[in-house]
Amino acid sequence: MIGINEAIDLATARITSSKQSEKVPLPSALGRILSSDISALKNLPCFDNSALDGYAYAADFKDEKLKIVEPTIFAGDEKFYEIKAAQAQKIMTGAPMPAGADSVARLEDVDAQGGTLKIPASVHAHDGFRKKGEEVRAGELLLRRGEILNPAKIMLLAAQGIYEASVYTRPKIALFSSGNELKEPWQSASEREIYNANSSGIAALLQKYGFENEYLGILKDDFSAVCEALDAATRKFDVLITSGGASAGEADFMQSAMSELGFLQVFDHIDIKPGRPSKCFAKDGKFVFAMAGNPMAAFVLTRAVILPILFKLSGASEAFSAEAAIYAKLASDLKLKSGRVNLTVGAYEGGVFTPMPSPSGRIRPLAAASHFFLADPECDKVRAGEIVKIYEI
Repeated sequence: MIGINEAIDLATARITSSKQSEKVPLPSALGRILSSDISALKNLPCFDNSALDGYAYAADFKDEKLKIVEPTIFAGDEKFYEIKAAQAQKIMTGAPMPAGADSVARLEDVDAQGGTLKIPASVHAHDGFRKKGEEVRAGELLLRRGEILNPAKIMLLAAQGIYEASVYTRPKIALFSSGNELKEPWQSASEREIYNANSSGIAALLQKYGFENEYLGILKDDFSAVCEALDAATRKFDVLITSGGASAGEADFMQSAMSELGFLQVFDHIDIKPGRPSKCFAKDGKFVFAMAGNPMAAFVLTRAVILPILFKLSGASEAFSAEAAIYAKLASDLKLKSGRVNLTVGAYEGGVFTPMPSPSGRIRPLAAASHFFLADPECDKVRAGEIVKIYEI
C-alpha cells in the first residue's frame, strides 16, 4: 500500500508534457498557472519618490537649520524641482523627489516655523525615500512559468502595466456519484435512501481552488450502464472524479469498468484513514479518480490527493500542499491508530488547531473544520501543546 505523496507522484508521472495555454485578463487570473516567464517592463518604483508626507532634504545637511522652499510637491506633479544646499521642500506621499534630495522627514516629526525647520536626531538619513528601481529593475525576472497566480502576484503584474497573463488551460473536470441508494437533494428520499451530498461538496471544493467542473449525475449499480457513462465522459473530459464504487463490495464496479475501457490502474488504495479505498486510473493523459463513498473520506481525499494532482496537471511547478501548509499548536491530546497515515480535521484559530472527530461517514465535523492534519503512520498519539503542520481545507 502507498502513502499520499507516492500516490501523487505516481499520478503526476502519467501527465503528458504537452499543455495548451491561453491569455486571460488579470481579474480572471486568480489561481491560474503561468505558462511562460514574465519579466519586468519598467522599474518599480519607476521614479524616485516620497514614501510619506513630509519634507524632502539632503542627508548631508541633516544637522543644519533648513530653509523651506515652495511649492509643495504632490503625487502626479510632472514639473521638475530641485533643492539646493540646506534647503527642504514639503512633499506628499508618492510625489516625485526634488533633485538634490535623498531623505524625507515626516511632517509630524519636525517643527517648521518661520520658513525654516530642524531635523530631529530621531529621524535617520535616507528615511522616507523610495529610490527608482529599488524594488524591481526593468528587465529582471518577475514570475516564473509554473507559478500559481495569487492576489499579490496579480497586483505585482498590474503595477507593471501588464493587464493579461499567459496561463495553462485548465483540465475539463466532471463528477459522478455512485449507488442505487442515492437521491439528489431536490428529490424526495425515503428513510432508507441517502441524499447525494458528496458531489455538491466536492464540486464546491474544486471551485474554491479555481477548478470549474460539471456534475454528470448518479451512476446506478449496473455494470453496463456504468461502462457506458464512463466511456462517454472520458471522451469529453480530462478528469473524472467519482465517489462510491471504489471498495470491494459486490456492486462496486469501478475497477472492472476502468479495465473494460482500457484504463491502467495508477494506484489501488492509499495508506490513510479515512479514505483507504481510493483509486486512480489513467489513459492517454486522462485520469479517473474513484473515491470511497463515505462523505468525510471522499471530501478530504479530494483535497489531500486530487487537488495537488490537478494543480500539477494544470502546469504548476510547485507542490500545492506545501504552499498551503502552516504550523499550529495542538489544543488537546489526539489519540490515533498507528500503522497508517491518520487524517484529522479541525478548526484553526489564533495559532491553535482544535481537532474534531473524523469518522469517514460524518459530514458535520467538516462543516466546522477549516484545516486538516496528517499524522505519520508510526504515530499513535500527539499531545496537547505540540506544534503540528496543518493544511487549509
